[in-house]
Amino acid sequence: MDTGQRHLVRRASGQMMPLSPKVTDTLIYLLEHGDELLDKGTLLAAIWPNAVVEENSLTQTISTLRRVLGEARGENRYIVTIPGRGYRFVADIEQRAAGPLRTLAVLPFRPLVAADGNESLELGMTETLIAGLNALEGLTVCPLSSVHRFGMLERDAAVVGKELGVDSVLEGSLQREGERLRVSARLVRVRDGRQIWSNRFEEQFTSLFDVQDAIAQRVTEALSVELDGSRSHPQVKRFTQDAQAYQLYANGRLAWSRCSEMGLIQAIDCFKEAIARDGRYARAYAGLSDCYGALAVFGIRAPSEVFPLARDSVAKALEIDPNLAEAHASLGHVKAQYENDWRGAEQAYARAIELDPDYTMSHVYRGILSGYMGKIDRGVAQLRRAQRLEPLWAAPKACVGMLLYYGRRYAEAIAELEQTLAADEGSDHARRYLGRAYLRTNQLERAMTEFARCRTPTPGSFGDIGQALALLGRRTEALAELERLQRLSKVQYVPSYDLAMIPASLGDANRALDWLDHAAAERSTLLGWMGLDPAFDSLHGNARFVDMLTRLDLRAVPTELAPADATSSPLTTG
Repeated sequence: MDTGQRHLVRRASGQMMPLSPKVTDTLIYLLEHGDELLDKGTLLAAIWPNAVVEENSLTQTISTLRRVLGEARGENRYIVTIPGRGYRFVADIEQRAAGPLRTLAVLPFRPLVAADGNESLELGMTETLIAGLNALEGLTVCPLSSVHRFGMLERDAAVVGKELGVDSVLEGSLQREGERLRVSARLVRVRDGRQIWSNRFEEQFTSLFDVQDAIAQRVTEALSVELDGSRSHPQVKRFTQDAQAYQLYANGRLAWSRCSEMGLIQAIDCFKEAIARDGRYARAYAGLSDCYGALAVFGIRAPSEVFPLARDSVAKALEIDPNLAEAHASLGHVKAQYENDWRGAEQAYARAIELDPDYTMSHVYRGILSGYMGKIDRGVAQLRRAQRLEPLWAAPKACVGMLLYYGRRYAEAIAELEQTLAADEGSDHARRYLGRAYLRTNQLERAMTEFARCRTPTPGSFGDIGQALALLGRRTEALAELERLQRLSKVQYVPSYDLAMIPASLGDANRALDWLDHAAAERSTLLGWMGLDPAFDSLHGNARFVDMLTRLDLRAVPTELAPADATSSPLTTG
């Protein structure tokens, strides 16, 4: 446990274990007090100092912590409950000295006077600093998508740094007076909140981009000496010369990352407005492509309605900038999710990673593609890379649980998804796959509870209740749910793949295969999972099912999925 960065890492695998802030606070407090018996009142006051909470909150937090540590019920390898009194941390604790600063978050710079705010300047300077500091050897800098949301919040740099899991935070303020721009910046060590560097800079305000580049370069050069003794002169590529178009793009990416229908519609509007201001803005076209694709993947719109738009958008992005990593990743997504061109998708993802190894979505998309091919360990390794790039984003974590589910590694999937929800309880993607993992481990009522808590569509979600009812032996209700979904499909898109899950769970192979034929015709985005999906295990000996897998160049992958080298292509033959 790195208490400064608030990271919990498995020593054997190097895997970072996601924790919610309160679970992290509890673990650190237990570690700081060693073998001491801590009564419940003391813990409640320490973990929730400014709130009145029930004792049950502490009980649930300790229970989550035990699950994360891998402690079985009654095992007490780490935490012992003293009935009627409290808890004691009993595992051996080895303390190590803190190392040099190696991870950094650059928070959006803020105006000294709120009324003078210029979000384009603030976000643009932040991204320019991130790009420059990322070039320093041995330093990892959080991407803009991780820090964007802190721009409008009252914040304490050390608290934000703990939440982001970094060991240092750079923050600053801006003040414009006439044609001069003054910038104050400071570097804060997260472990103790100590300021370890600060400086002030002043530049002539010629144009917005010129001044942000000049200030960012001066800050980067000063910090490069502080952090690694070198002098850095970053060359940051400018994708648009329109400041408002850039702001619209940044806001669009933030809305897209929420993976909700409202967020995606907002993001599409932002990207379209950015393109209206700058018709050569390749990143905005790539963002637009990702939004259209996500609408289909999450079952919100029919693939045939939105993926042609996604394909046109990414083609325009690549026409403008053939070396844009985001566009190559978006192209791979179209090929994998709509065209079922697995090899073409792999080539696009490999090119995207070659162009920018730190673009998160390339690793997310490639990890899912590896899963389609049955290379679960390889896919998980790709998604772990994405997690390290975006430690606060639930999507890569949820996708790890998804791959483990399709790999029939249900206990691992449950642990991963519970950890994801402990850090972000609003991730319906994680909650859906947790419910499905419960289904496959005969925890049917728990599965129904998780499904009932979901509020937004996610991949495959329309079929969850129906297949759960079928597995509970409630055949009449399962059939009624199938009929309800068929009526619903008259007024909105309901993926045929999802409908196929229900008759498959009822043992009606022909009806399930009829729906899968419809799914293939509508180019369902879940077809890549068809050979691995436990919902269709009863069809594996069926000639129609085998023929469908053959036509899609897929296999019914056996449950004993062998580990594979995560650095090579998932599309090896054999």
